[in-house]
Amino acid sequence: MSTGHKDKATPDSNQPSSNLKDSKIETSNDSSSMSSEQQSISSDVHDYENQPKPEIHDLDPEEVLDDMYRTLTIEGQGGSKDLERQPTLASGQPAVIPDIPDKFAGWGLAVVIGCSMFNFNTWGSNSAFALYLQDYLSNNRFPGTSKVDYGIIGGLTFGSGLTFGPLINFMVGVIGLKPTIVVGIIIQFVGTMLASFSTKLWHIYVCQGVLQGIGMALICIANINIVPQWFAGGKGGKRNVAMGFVAAGSGIGGIVYNAGLQPLLKNHGYHWSLRTQSIMCAVLNCVALCLIKSRNKHIKPIYKVFDTQIWTNFGCICLILWEMFTLFGYVTLMYNLGDFTRSLGYDSKHASTVSTMTSVGIIYVG
Repeated sequence: MSTGHKDKATPDSNQPSSNLKDSKIETSNDSSSMSSEQQSISSDVHDYENQPKPEIHDLDPEEVLDDMYRTLTIEGQGGSKDLERQPTLASGQPAVIPDIPDKFAGWGLAVVIGCSMFNFNTWGSNSAFALYLQDYLSNNRFPGTSKVDYGIIGGLTFGSGLTFGPLINFMVGVIGLKPTIVVGIIIQFVGTMLASFSTKLWHIYVCQGVLQGIGMALICIANINIVPQWFAGGKGGKRNVAMGFVAAGSGIGGIVYNAGLQPLLKNHGYHWSLRTQSIMCAVLNCVALCLIKSRNKHIKPIYKVFDTQIWTNFGCICLILWEMFTLFGYVTLMYNLGDFTRSLGYDSKHASTVSTMTSVGIIYVG
């Protein structure tokens, strides 16, 4: 009986030990899985710590711009709430973008003055063609030339340079901002100075038309993006005010060149008037060149000949068309008001005053 009792008690005494073994096996499996997860996490943390942190010069500008407008949201009591837009990279890491100074002081003020002077000596001086046009027509400087032929000169000045706008933009990215402007200053000076020695109409076409137009375009297109780099846009930003001052420079230049060159043109002819204009533009543009400074090393802009993102944007296309049709009316009035005034019986002084009024309007719009 005692033996049978021991046999019956043996399996009962072995059962807890088997359960204990099973629990140890499960515990060991859980601990091994936890240790593997911890090792995976630690390896990920180690890889992240050893990964080089993004700096300004390491960022891809296109990647920053593509992710610029990602909006972070948080869930609150009243639903989701939009936070301030923060630029991030595609990897999810925040992009490091330097702050815009947005101050009319230091380089910000100098840049506004410099770019305004560029407009003063390019589009402002170009508005003085109204004086030359009425002089060519009234004095028959080149016999056998029609009014349309004279009008082509002004068209070449505006169109020849701006036609190469995409190439000029790409040129800035290749050789730099200031070298591009220096080339423009030289071409504008050479073209206007050579025009003062012209004896035939085609000389005027090449020099006062094509060369001067290319020189002005190299200056204007190259510097058009400098001011936005120093002033912030949107609510509270001063970019609109700064750009207004820059645009007003062309109006002030139109007043100065129209009023100043008219007596010289009347008393000494177009030869000395063009020479004076070329020297004034070259000297003042060199002064303006010393006043500008770009922030391209911080912003890392991308210069392209053709950007499909622009030409597939309906709003941009509408803006381009609006500017094209606006220039039709602007250029027609700016160039022909002086000659139209003389056709009414007024002298050249009154004609110059009427042409100047167009430039006064530019100051107001700016």
